[in-house]
Amino acid sequence: MDYIKEKFAIIEDNRHSSYVEHSLTDILIIIMCAVLCGLDELADITTYAQSNAKFLKKKFNITKIPSKATFSRILNMMDADKVASVIIEIMHDVTWAMLLL
Repeated sequence: MDYIKEKFAIIEDNRHSSYVEHSLTDILIIIMCAVLCGLDELADITTYAQSNAKFLKKKFNITKIPSKATFSRILNMMDADKVASVIIEIMHDVTWAMLLL
């Protein structure tokens, strides 16, 4: 799953480093997972993250779940097209990898 973290690492984090409690990569991974499960409301994404904390820790080493407010702030500051293009690239690569097995 380091591959996914590396893909999201190309997205610039414009937050002031002294105020960062959650890595941008971790937040984007949580959002991607929730959206791929069909969720698109902040409350649902937050509930998904809380309900799947063990999975997120095991697969992505995400140890702390952000609040709904944190998800909201991050989503409002992000370039949605850039995030979408990274997610599409991840899905493309994963699909091809599975087809080649």
